[in-house]
Amino acid sequence: MLKRLFGRKRFKPSLRNLRLEVDGLKPESGHKGVRVWRTDAGDAVGMFYFNSPPDLPSGHDTDKEFLSAYCSSVQAQGVTVVELDICDIGNLQALKSIVKVPQEPTGMAYVGAFILPFREHSFVIKIQAEERGITGMREAILLDAAISEGKVRVAADGAIEGDWNPEDRCHDEAFPDHPLSRVRSWLPRIRSNLTFDANLESVSKFEWPGESAAKR
Repeated sequence: MLKRLFGRKRFKPSLRNLRLEVDGLKPESGHKGVRVWRTDAGDAVGMFYFNSPPDLPSGHDTDKEFLSAYCSSVQAQGVTVVELDICDIGNLQALKSIVKVPQEPTGMAYVGAFILPFREHSFVIKIQAEERGITGMREAILLDAAISEGKVRVAADGAIEGDWNPEDRCHDEAFPDHPLSRVRSWLPRIRSNLTFDANLESVSKFEWPGESAAKR
């Protein structure tokens, strides 16, 4: 009788609607809205639920415009974007990113993330890996090799000129223990082992690039 009078109870998303089961991830204690795991290398994996509209650009007609706007907003916070793309996880679309953040007193922390946005909610799954001990070794070794091969030169003011990208994924195999390599190795494993409840199909969707224009 009450259901007929007041209708069905509105479904409310939560972390119960997502599952992540991957070999090599050890669960740690979390709290409401957060689940935490730790890799064998000590890197943290977190799953977060936000009961508010996602802080993502809107009104863009192309993926390129959307990604450029998001990149600008992130970099305005002093964060460097290493990779940024839109991908599929199951039958949902997600924003995939890798960023680097300066640490104190030296070194970088690399954070890889999948943002799963809905109109009024969002989920974020991220992994964070930090440089430890002597920092900057990957860049130093690759720079020395590039100079020796004549691919780059160091100008009088210290600027590096030429073909120089130590964060290119082609270098990950040579530096498997670097935090960027560790983040890159985990993201596809997280993506392929993340599953969702069918209930999320009923949640109002986020409008990706071009969808708002298509409605006009």
